[in-house]
Amino acid sequence: MATSNEYVLPATFLTRKWEIQSVETQNPVIEANAAACDIFQIVADNTANGFQLYLKVYDTSGTVTVGTTQPDFIFPLPAGETIDYSFVGHPMTLNTRLKLVISKEAGTANATPSATWQAVSVTFYGTE
Repeated sequence: MATSNEYVLPATFLTRKWEIQSVETQNPVIEANAAACDIFQIVADNTANGFQLYLKVYDTSGTVTVGTTQPDFIFPLPAGETIDYSFVGHPMTLNTRLKLVISKEAGTANATPSATWQAVSVTFYGTE
């Protein structure tokens, strides 16, 4: 039995794993999941790039227009690093869909990918 300060993971914990490989593209929006989900962990590998990127997460069934649509969550991806964002106890809940963009700029802005922009690997662990 859990004490009041312990979090009991749901029986479906980590039943879903989304692995995304970003690419240089004119339409950088990736729909990773077409349903509501809870994300417990994000692992992003930006070791191939010598500059910081941003993972922008959208919770919408509508169209995401890069440079206009406000992201629901933004996670910095430090240059040359693999980073782990964990949400155990308080998952990142998406009520509609999981869409994402990898960008060189924070906020709604988005720089056009350059020739030096290498793919970023992002893995989401959660439940659907």
